Amino acid sequence: MEFKIAYANVQGKVGVRNKGGWQEIETMLWKEKWEVLTMTETHWKEGMAKRNILGYVIHHKERKEGSKKGGGIATWIKEDIQHYVREDKTEKQTEMSWIVVETREGKKAIGTVYMGNDTKDNKVSNEKLFQELQEEIDALEKEGIGIIIIGDFNGHIAEGKGKDRNGRWLKEIIIKNNLRLGNDSDKCKG
Repeated sequence: MEFKIAYANVQGKVGVRNKGGWQEIETMLWKEKWEVLTMTETHWKEGMAKRNILGYVIHHKERKEGSKKGGGIATWIKEDIQHYVREDKTEKQTEMSWIVVETREGKKAIGTVYMGNDTKDNKVSNEKLFQELQEEIDALEKEGIGIIIIGDFNGHIAEGKGKDRNGRWLKEIIIKNNLRLGNDSDKCKG
C-alpha cells in the first residue's frame, strides 16, 4: 500500500480558535487525499481541546502546562488504515511519537519528531532526543519494521554535510541507518 503523508510545522497557527489555519489544512487534506498528516509545534498544552477531522483518528502529544513555550506533535491517520501507537516506546518523550501502519509490504513506523533550536540551552535535551531516536530505530529494525521519520530537527544540512550541531546529528542518523533525506526529493512539495 502506498500512501501520501503530509507534514507541517504549524508554529501554533492551528489552535482550535484559529479557523483560517484549519480551513487551509482541511482543504489541502481533502484535495491532496493524504492518508497521514503530521504536525509539529502545535503549541497544545495538557487539557486543551484538540481538532478532530472527519474520517481521521488523531494521536497527539503535548507539553505539560507550565513547561516552555512551543513544541507539541500530532498525527492524523485515516480511520480505515490499520495502525497502532507505540505507546510503550514514546512515553519518555513528548517531542517524539511512533505510529505503526500495516501495509501489504509489511509494517512501517511513522516517527514524528520535534527538535528544539540548536542553542546552548537545548543541547542536552536535543542530544537525549537524538539518542532516544536511535534507540527506537534500533528496536524497530530488530522487529523488521520499516522506518519513516518526519519532523522539524531544527538542523541544517547542505551539500550532504551538517552545518550545525542538530544538522550533524541528523546526518549521522541518516548515514548510520541508511535512510534518505526526503525534503531534497522531487516527491517533496514545499
